[in-house]
Amino acid sequence: LQPLSARMPAKGQLLAVSDKDSFDPIELYAWFLGLTINWRKRGIFLNYYMTFPVAYSREVKDKILASFSRGLQRSLPESLVSQEAFNDFSLEERASEPSAYAASALPLLAIEPTESGVAYAVFDFGGGTTDFDFGYYRLPNEEEEELGYEEVFEHFGAAGDVYLGGENLLENMAFWVFRDNLEHCREKKIAFTRPVDANDFQGSEMFLDCTQAAQTNSLILISKLRPLWEQGALEDSSGLIRIKLLDRYGVKQNCELRVKQAELFAYLEKRIAQGVVNFYSAMQKAFQASHPKTIHVILGGNASRSSIVSDIFSANDMEVERVANIMEVEIDAMTGIDSNPLLTQIYGEQAPQLILHLPLAINVDNLEQATCKTGVALGLLSLCPGSTTKVINHAVEKAQGEAPFAYYIGKIKRKCFNVALEQGAVYMQWHLLGPIRERIFNLVVTQSPHANTNALPKEDTSLLYKRLNFAGNTDEQKAYVRAISPDEIEVCTADSLEALANKALDNLQKIVLTSLGE
Repeated sequence: LQPLSARMPAKGQLLAVSDKDSFDPIELYAWFLGLTINWRKRGIFLNYYMTFPVAYSREVKDKILASFSRGLQRSLPESLVSQEAFNDFSLEERASEPSAYAASALPLLAIEPTESGVAYAVFDFGGGTTDFDFGYYRLPNEEEEELGYEEVFEHFGAAGDVYLGGENLLENMAFWVFRDNLEHCREKKIAFTRPVDANDFQGSEMFLDCTQAAQTNSLILISKLRPLWEQGALEDSSGLIRIKLLDRYGVKQNCELRVKQAELFAYLEKRIAQGVVNFYSAMQKAFQASHPKTIHVILGGNASRSSIVSDIFSANDMEVERVANIMEVEIDAMTGIDSNPLLTQIYGEQAPQLILHLPLAINVDNLEQATCKTGVALGLLSLCPGSTTKVINHAVEKAQGEAPFAYYIGKIKRKCFNVALEQGAVYMQWHLLGPIRERIFNLVVTQSPHANTNALPKEDTSLLYKRLNFAGNTDEQKAYVRAISPDEIEVCTADSLEALANKALDNLQKIVLTSLGE
């Protein structure tokens, strides 16, 4: 596929289309949506609003907005485009996905805003990633009330676990099953793929491949393992999966794979627990200036329906608020355990009280009510222009409209990752990385929010390493780093920060962080 185009339709002009235009799947998707939304009995809509994951850069958002604009325009009657009414056509970003979900969920959970603000944290566990959002739900101040606002969402931080998602977990489960059946794969000449967050194994070069056959094999096995993740059991209770897979020559082979279900559940529990630790680490950083005593934790995303998620959260001395019917809030379980291992691991003895809200369930008496699937879209509608709800996003303001810097940059110190540049750092500001030894600096990069604790062991799979080679005499110099975009940094050598301020630097180089894991 060709890179996305940033070409926006011009108002009042038909969009020129030819067979020279590259295929844009997002534009096609928007065209289908437009055909579904706009039809005779429903009418034609001209105002559209979008929400994005917290980590999407401004460039990516603009290209997706352009693709949607083109697709929606092409779905509308051609005669409409030249009419004056079409000048009202608009498509704009309004909020991040987790913040839109919070706007939908908090009122449904009967959580009322206060003058000082109710602290909340969203754990949005979806198919690809898990997004975190932190903020206060408060009443407007005097100035905001004069402008007609009745409630305010004030965001103090956003982060996420980029490899924690339902589909990513399934990829890893398939990888585990293939590894447990290597002899069978060797006999049948079956190749498979490695998830981006998994490690190679001894002899892996004989089995791991990027061919269409290997990718097909992984997808076939994922489809067979899906009931185990989503429903807690395989279709065949024997623990065996009988499927046809492609060998290295593209020939179908009858295969019988043994599934160690207990080990897969242990993996899921460990990986989701790691995601919860990342969530707590990001939460501590987001609220470090205010230290609220109570925080409402809101689970979002279809993957949060898994009982593993609620068990891991509720095992940590939380009040667990289970909502069977959103209209009648019922308290099913309230823990009173003194120990709080995961939370204490991050906060020590100063841990706040957490109240956990399970994903919004379907209300059979009101099917139009928000669920964990529709909550983002319905929450976004409540944040449209003219709404009495105000959203203040300090992270976006700090980054001047760009997505926040998405990584932690640093070095290994005493066998643990040591942070020099944090997620959400201000762009274009230099930070000390550390001393240079023999013109070499070993740069370490991660997106794990747990890095904020400076306790991430050097063996952690989220850590990426890059050896930096510097030229010239660096004996009196140190390495410095600054963020220049959500996924790019610049590194240089200099005598001091004062020298950098006077632009006295050497060995300036740009590093695209997304390329480190390739």
